[in-house]
Amino acid sequence: MILRELSLKLNEKMPGRIWHEADRPDPKIVFPAACKEFGDIEVFEDNGELTVFLGRFTHMHFTSSDEAISFLDEVFEDHWEFYRSGGCRRRGDRTLLSKLVFGGRTYVWSGIIG
Repeated sequence: MILRELSLKLNEKMPGRIWHEADRPDPKIVFPAACKEFGDIEVFEDNGELTVFLGRFTHMHFTSSDEAISFLDEVFEDHWEFYRSGGCRRRGDRTLLSKLVFGGRTYVWSGIIG
């Protein structure tokens, strides 16, 4: 139900954003990768919440479609960076410690940044 709600809101909240619905093996919404290094974003419904798989990196859980849309909008605007080790954080919060823990190479939706 929440996945359907998200689907209905995407056209209104993100006009022009390319995405599609898929039914196999499980219903999901797919945002095709902006760059192959990042990978697709896939959104599934799981026990009344949305699970957003963020390319090759990690996943997040949201209890409302509006919350998921707000986060996805920030991802598509490259406000979040992702690490091969599986972590992510808002850009600008990166410190030397995060570089040592997560590794030097980071990614945003549009590609590699470091």
